[in-house]
Amino acid sequence: MKAKMKAKINLKMKAKKGSSMQLKLSMVIFIFACIYFSSVAVLFYNLQSSVQHRANESYQSILQIYENQLLTGFQEVESFINTLSNSLEVNMLPLLDPQSNEYKLQLYQIRENIFSYFYNYNILDGFYIYDSLTDSNIYIPDDRGHYAELVRDFVSSEIHESGWVEARFANNGETVIMRTYKISETKWLFAFINVRNIADEFKKIALENDLEWNIENAGGVIIYGNQEISQKYESVSKVFEYGPITLKLNLYVDTDTVWKQSRLYILFLAVSFLVLSVLIIGVTQYARRKMLGPLQLLLGGMEEFAGGNDQIQVEEMSGIEPEIQYALQSFNQMVAQIRENKFVIYETMLEKQKLMIQNMQSQINPHFFSNTTNLIYNLIEMDKIDTAKKCVLLLSSYYRYMTTIGHDDTTIEREMEFVNSYLDIMELRFPNKLTCEVMVEESLKQLKIPPLLIQPLAENCIKHGFTDRKHKFRITIKIFEYDRAACIEVTDNGKGFPEVYRGVFDQNRPIPKGNEEENIDSHVGIHNIYQRLMMMYPQNSSLLIDWTGKQTKVKMTILN
Repeated sequence: MKAKMKAKINLKMKAKKGSSMQLKLSMVIFIFACIYFSSVAVLFYNLQSSVQHRANESYQSILQIYENQLLTGFQEVESFINTLSNSLEVNMLPLLDPQSNEYKLQLYQIRENIFSYFYNYNILDGFYIYDSLTDSNIYIPDDRGHYAELVRDFVSSEIHESGWVEARFANNGETVIMRTYKISETKWLFAFINVRNIADEFKKIALENDLEWNIENAGGVIIYGNQEISQKYESVSKVFEYGPITLKLNLYVDTDTVWKQSRLYILFLAVSFLVLSVLIIGVTQYARRKMLGPLQLLLGGMEEFAGGNDQIQVEEMSGIEPEIQYALQSFNQMVAQIRENKFVIYETMLEKQKLMIQNMQSQINPHFFSNTTNLIYNLIEMDKIDTAKKCVLLLSSYYRYMTTIGHDDTTIEREMEFVNSYLDIMELRFPNKLTCEVMVEESLKQLKIPPLLIQPLAENCIKHGFTDRKHKFRITIKIFEYDRAACIEVTDNGKGFPEVYRGVFDQNRPIPKGNEEENIDSHVGIHNIYQRLMMMYPQNSSLLIDWTGKQTKVKMTILN
């Protein structure tokens, strides 16, 4: 008959919940598909709108680097002209007779000085010293004389100020930039920078990046590079200015090519995201089959048990995770132990009628198991599976101890294992609101004490002290040896005991009983602890209850 009374979680319940899970899974897949395709569309749109912007930033950086190189080159030429114009040799030329040997020697010296530095400046294409009295040029290097025409045109023009000038060859329209310096009325220094050389360097940069290019002058006329650019190209420009010289450097980006590369990038991201999502779904399905399904059975059993059916037994499944299998077995054992414990308690109360069993009965909180199973339920709902498993094991340990305390005594070590299970469950129930600290000296772990001597103190802290859930509650349990006595000290930062319970209680001073008419809490737990202390150690024990206004302390002292 007893075996027939045991209720099983049958396959119908399992199928019903499985159908519900399938519906939920379908909804999840639908929602995922909507999110996935929406994300890909948004990614496609954003990348399409930003690809040109990113390309422009990259090519602007290239132009900025090249502009800095040009600026450095122009500054080096400017510095060289200034140094040369201030030299003694150059300033002596107007004072010497052009036909004299001193003049020729001075020119030779100047030429050598220029020649020694000329190749240090990559941007410099030619250097001239012109004498209008003899209409002669000394140019460096020696094999270049094609700038003589521009020199004579400049000297014969009305421009007679030193500085930077843009000029063109009459025969081919080639653009040249000159830096002029007037030594005297008849003598000039000329440094030449050919824009063709600048264009050649700029062309290399463009070709390395598969870009079209050209260079414009201050008037907007293209002087080098492609004259006609297709509309599919977007321009990236940089204006280089040095004194009166203005050059506009243009790079042209083929947006179709960039966009093709970007589409491959989008395709890669989309495929990667899809593969990752499929893997996540696969892992989720595996977890549901291996873990969530069995946990649902466990949850169903807990719901049945919480509803008052203490004959419930969940179906132990094969092919699931060992930890889950252990949880199912532990639940069945726990229920069986609780069921058997009821008979043990009942029979013991009838047979012994001892204070210890009465105390144990009074300490069992009828809401503790229900609250704990609800906690496990919520943890599972929040997918905190590891925490739920831990809570099940703690609950199993808690009730296993409760069903084995029919002895007259136990050890501090076993009692603290039970207390730790209780406190750990409370910490899980009130995360970030409750902290517990336990310290036990090794020498006292095997000391014999009455069962349920310490746990009611911890429960009393939470029941009576942990009233303000807005502030963090702290419980500290210390078990140590002092002056040949075993001291069990429990402190908390709760509201404290009523005044009538404060002080030292021993065989000479009994602890008062609660009085509802006087609005005094009953504190059954502390009263029963005191009675057992006096029963087992009438001459060798005491109980101290203290409250500092911020901290409550209960201290039991047992002489060895």
